[in-house]
Amino acid sequence: MAYELPSHLTCDVHVFVSGDRTHDGPLAMLAWEKVAQATQEEGRPMPNHVIMWSDGSPNQFKYTYPVWFLSRFKKRFGFKKVWWNFYASCHGKGMQDAAGAWVKTRVAKAILLGGEIKSVRDFFDYCLAFLTTQSDFQVDVLSAKCTPFTSSRRFYLLDSLELAMFRAEAENVTTWSGLRECHFFWAGMDENEVGRKWVGCACPRCLDEDFLACDKAKFFEVEGTDYNAPLTKTLVAKAPKEKTRADDIASSLKVPTHTHTHTNPNPNVSS
Repeated sequence: MAYELPSHLTCDVHVFVSGDRTHDGPLAMLAWEKVAQATQEEGRPMPNHVIMWSDGSPNQFKYTYPVWFLSRFKKRFGFKKVWWNFYASCHGKGMQDAAGAWVKTRVAKAILLGGEIKSVRDFFDYCLAFLTTQSDFQVDVLSAKCTPFTSSRRFYLLDSLELAMFRAEAENVTTWSGLRECHFFWAGMDENEVGRKWVGCACPRCLDEDFLACDKAKFFEVEGTDYNAPLTKTLVAKAPKEKTRADDIASSLKVPTHTHTHTNPNPNVSS
């Protein structure tokens, strides 16, 4: 017997499948756009607030372009609030890790049972055919029997060529130094305007984006400098990269692949 999630507990899980092994900022930006665009096209209610969480990601997301993208993302889809929070690196696992592990485990079991999944497209098609339906597993959420949080799943295929074109068209943005020292960013009211603090806060004042009135704004000071004082800046997008678009696409498609060689641990025994 299946139970529907209460309306205040509904949660879609968005899963992205791609053969691209460069898990960089542009891939994350394209994924966000895919979700928002699909929501609009399907006529589903758009959220007012987008609050994202990541681990430290210093080599993936903590540089100027992804942070500047918050402003572009907010303006394009009309969100009232776009935040990005970062934890420390290697902080542990979150809901997204559990959802991804569930999907990969189900596909692996299908292969062990004789299924043929030989490409990224096969992986994606299998997910669409068999993993978008509700699970039989049930849990108690706030004393109500409900299907688990992965009961509603949406799958997106991020094609390598599409990603390469997205990277090739990415704008250059004036560098904002010191990004890696901060753990909280938000899209400002004006185009190209973003803000940052050392750490984020979810108090009522901060939820209204009145960061200067936050009671916890001055919890850490060194020599009179408030490390958590909000700082906003307008980041100007320059022309695309100097290389030609074709060169950028070609270089982006050269994604390194990982091969696993199987060697016999005992050369005196035939395998």
